[in-house]
Amino acid sequence: MTPQRSAELDNAGTGQTSHQAAAVLGDAARSLLIEALDGRQSPEHDAARQILARTARALLLADLGAPVAPETAPASARRPRKPRESTQPPAAPPLDTEAEPETIARALAQHGVSVAHVETIDAPQVHRHAFTLAAGVRVSRVAALTAEIESALDRDGVAVTRQGKHVLIDVPRSRRTFVKWSRDRDREGSGSTKAPLSFVAGHGLDDQPVTVDLATCPHLLIAGSTGSGKSVAVHGLIASLLDRSTPDTLRLTLVDPKRVELGQWASAPQVEQFVSGGGWEAAHALAVVETVMDNRFSRFADAGVRDIEEYRVAHPDRPMPAQVVVIDELADLMLDKSQRAEIEISVVRIAQLGRAAGVHLVLATQRPTVKVVTGLIGANVPARWVFRVNSGVDSRVALGRNGAELLLGKGDGLLSMPGRGIVRVQAPAIGDSDVAGVLDRSRATFPPREVDGVQITKPPTSLDE
Repeated sequence: MTPQRSAELDNAGTGQTSHQAAAVLGDAARSLLIEALDGRQSPEHDAARQILARTARALLLADLGAPVAPETAPASARRPRKPRESTQPPAAPPLDTEAEPETIARALAQHGVSVAHVETIDAPQVHRHAFTLAAGVRVSRVAALTAEIESALDRDGVAVTRQGKHVLIDVPRSRRTFVKWSRDRDREGSGSTKAPLSFVAGHGLDDQPVTVDLATCPHLLIAGSTGSGKSVAVHGLIASLLDRSTPDTLRLTLVDPKRVELGQWASAPQVEQFVSGGGWEAAHALAVVETVMDNRFSRFADAGVRDIEEYRVAHPDRPMPAQVVVIDELADLMLDKSQRAEIEISVVRIAQLGRAAGVHLVLATQRPTVKVVTGLIGANVPARWVFRVNSGVDSRVALGRNGAELLLGKGDGLLSMPGRGIVRVQAPAIGDSDVAGVLDRSRATFPPREVDGVQITKPPTSLDE
């Protein structure tokens, strides 16, 4: 390779266009190839290969649009590379509560819907904004613009409902506040002096406890998909009932077809029947409860009274505890063809007659379909506690209306009670230490006894004495 060609190669990567660099690179490659074929060895071969590498680098950078700098230039003389600008817009900071109503109103106005902000309530899980609508504007028109509201707020999970003359727009909080079961227990205390069948279903939008009394419900359906908080709610309900009752005021029948949910409560003294499984075992447990109910009606007739309340007044010396049946999961029983009919007949009969006899049902399911919550069951279980479900169809079966499919999960629920309408609540979370504390306090009431080599704690009375 000639000294002139070597100099051209050495300068090929400096200040040249990609086309110029390519021409030099091509000539150099041809020269090296001819010399190699002729068998000539040149001391410039190694240097030429290095220059070729630098030239190739310069060509690549030029094609990418990057500045081409001399390879041997000192660091202080090199042109700094300009950082690439991101093509993504910067993330907007979350709106504060005060800015949300204005943003909502502006988003609706862009689509011809005029609203006026009335008030905002800061709830544990959402900000609830109430608006009045301009004359002639339907709530359904606002609901149809939910996606536009979510886009304006940069927040998913917005729900639009109606309350009287107002449209309510619930916006999920960027940071939710969760309620602890122990907080309400410590505030209210425990013991049988309180209504033995009452429990805190959660905190409402005003962050105040919302209490449910099974004595007046008188039966409850709890529904929610995986992760919704349904199972935690069931445990909180059982813990509350146990914590404020004795075997003289409460007897529980627990049916656990999945065999994994309710077993930890089996040794509580108030638990009279525990069924781990489904099919005929569950059917038998429900039949026993029916027998108790029928026996009570016979006793009412003999005593000349109509229901359990009158009986307790007439015979204060004869305790007649409330009977509560908790089933989790109802779908496993209702979808079992071998026992479905028998299970449904028992559930419906208890639901129809149980209140007067002090017998109450708590039915929990992840699958609130019409095959599980049948027309007869739904008609006789009026109280509903519904967490997030998979679809609007499931919401209508479980709650009687849409909305539960839009809930946030983790205890965010809708409580529908006869005569009270629908209330949005954040269910309390109960921990393992809470469960252990409830069981320890309950077991301390009665000494343990041994059955089949297993030590359990039970009251020393029969099912309905």
